[in-house]
Amino acid sequence: MQQHFMSLADYLTSQLTGAEIATTYLVAEKSDFVRFNHAKVRQPGSVTQANIQVRLMNGSRQTAVTIGLVGDLEQDKALIKGQLTAMRELLPHLPEDPHLLINTEVQSSEHVAENNLIQTTEMVDNIIDESQGLDCVGILASGSNYRGFANSLGQRNWFSNHNFNWDWSLVQSVDKAVKSSYAGTRWNSRVFASKMQDATQQLALLARPSKTLSPGAVRAYLSPVALNEILGLISWGGFGLASHRNKTTPMLSFLDGAGQLSEQLTLFEDVLGGVAPDFQSDGFLKPNRVSLIDKGILTGALVSP
Repeated sequence: MQQHFMSLADYLTSQLTGAEIATTYLVAEKSDFVRFNHAKVRQPGSVTQANIQVRLMNGSRQTAVTIGLVGDLEQDKALIKGQLTAMRELLPHLPEDPHLLINTEVQSSEHVAENNLIQTTEMVDNIIDESQGLDCVGILASGSNYRGFANSLGQRNWFSNHNFNWDWSLVQSVDKAVKSSYAGTRWNSRVFASKMQDATQQLALLARPSKTLSPGAVRAYLSPVALNEILGLISWGGFGLASHRNKTTPMLSFLDGAGQLSEQLTLFEDVLGGVAPDFQSDGFLKPNRVSLIDKGILTGALVSP
């Protein structure tokens, strides 16, 4: 996949004329998806796809198109050539873009992760074995993800990663279930068995009679899964600089040091150790780490160039 993308990037550059500048961004995956219900496989499937966005610029005018690759180098070159001709004809008729911004500093990078995934069928067998006698519902996703960026100025970036995510619940009754998850780059049956055992023990607690709480201050314990759900909700615009500037962030009461969370809470985006590329679709590199909350105080925000 990497060599295929780089060859297409070189071909695109060779087709440019005059003052034209081009960028291309690849999004590709080869993944398996398996849906479970009542601890049985209900819907298995696989996805193999690769798309590139080709962006053509001349002066302050730009246009872009997304192309689905077929995997054959000559056929994909032909697709690019045809789209490039169409974009070149369209470009003079487009207005100048006063906000046109691309990375003109060549910053190449490469991250090729080792593939330690076992076959998806082995994961499925492990899940079924550990779910015997339980009402287990969830979805398993496993596979490889690829990202690539190239421009006609000479920059080349590549990222590949291989991981799985098993998100499941054990149902106790119609309105009671224990939610859990297991994700990573290397499936370990012992680790999964331990997680399933923990979930099963929690399931037994849900069988106890429910208690109705009266309105008022109540001390509550948030499980790691519950805390993850809250952080996920807050992240929907919570840490974007635009939402901070237009005051739509759910972190509004913490802007400008107005509020503070527990000093035990520190939160940062870990680009270097994450599962996403360290570059974005315009070719700008991301910092290795972005501080968001430091000891309970909101310290930063996320923004692209």
